[in-house]
Formats: sequence, C-alpha cells, structure tokens
Amino acid sequence: MLEGIGGNSYELQLDIDEQGASAIELNVLRSEQKEEFTRIIVYRERGVWSLGHRPFVRNTLVSMDNTCSSVDEVSKSPATRNR
Repeated sequence: MLEGIGGNSYELQLDIDEQGASAIELNVLRSEQKEEFTRIIVYRERGVWSLGHRPFVRNTLVSMDNTCSSVDEVSKSPATRNR
C-alpha cells in the first residue's frame, strides 16, 4: 500500500525486476482491508504471436480484472454478482 495517495486517476511509471516470473500482478484502487480492488496482470510472452517478426515472438498480454472492484452489488455486472 502506498500511503498518502488519493483520487480517481493515477499514472504509474514502474521499473520491475520480474526475476523470471511469467506474470506481474498489481492491485490498484485497493481499499485498506482489500474488500475492493482492481487487479492488473501483465503476462510476459503470453499474447498473440507477432507476425511481423522472424522468428515469431510472443507479445505481452495485459489483463484487467474488476470482479472485486466494488462491494456494491448494484455496480457489478450480472456475471460477477454473488461471487
């Protein structure tokens, strides 16, 4: 948790030493007790094969999971309610 940060918009510039990990996960907009958060996952070499490179190179895939972004059932999509 980063102290003293507030608001609805952030710009992050990160240098991460992934130490060979296949994925890096960030939890943003996280409440203090982690009742609410949005998960951003960066998967190395799990995206679509790039046709512009020889040999083919797998691109990075970024995923955002908002299933825990709110404890308010009204604001959730039907697919994520009651999880």
